[in-house]
Amino acid sequence: MVLMILFMAVYAIYEISRLDKISINNILSAILAMVFIQGIWIIVQYFGKDFIFDMIGNSTIDDTVGFSGSHNQVGAFFAITAPLVLARLPVLLPLTIIGLCLSTTTSAAVGAVVGCLFYYFMFNKRAFKWCLFSCIILSCLFFYKFDHIVYGKYKERFGLWKHIVQSVNNG
Repeated sequence: MVLMILFMAVYAIYEISRLDKISINNILSAILAMVFIQGIWIIVQYFGKDFIFDMIGNSTIDDTVGFSGSHNQVGAFFAITAPLVLARLPVLLPLTIIGLCLSTTTSAAVGAVVGCLFYYFMFNKRAFKWCLFSCIILSCLFFYKFDHIVYGKYKERFGLWKHIVQSVNNG
């Protein structure tokens, strides 16, 4: 599966490299429009005003997932688009940060930070050093103070991974 994703990513890069500049700008503008729409919809869902994906008025199963379907997918969306937002339209950064926070996916937040750091590394090496130092300090504080996963959760995750690997091996 990972090789298939890698192949499709390389193929997408190849196809995009063949496009003219106007087409690439149109694609990037469409992605930024999706970030805006997804960010607004996340906020609408968070406040319980979702009139499209309302789960029959049952607030216990209503969820903040935008148009993606799950917390992990919406977190991945905002993590992947964060460097693009930073490079092309920084005014959308608050929506990206809100989307990452409401996705409650720590790995997506880490991915967004790493992507943005990579962007700074490529285009602004002086700012990269300060951003990297700040991110290391802030992440240490975050994981020490807020993100506590108890032993039972680790055991549950490893049990799930073991089951998935065994299922794949068994066909």
